[in-house]
Amino acid sequence: MGINAVVKAVEIGAGVASIEQKGSEHRDALIPSGFTSNNSGGVPGGISTGSGYICYYLFEANF
Repeated sequence: MGINAVVKAVEIGAGVASIEQKGSEHRDALIPSGFTSNNSGGVPGGISTGSGYICYYLFEANF
């Protein structure tokens, strides 16, 4: 038996919450020991270091 669902949205990192941040707050600054935050969901660091990504999915069930 399968689950009928439709993907309505996909967020990576801060996603929709990033609209409330200034650019200077949202950026993931790089310092010698690594990134200072993870607002982009690990995409810049994950590509080069193999770190995990943070993704959120919103489904709508079709019953």
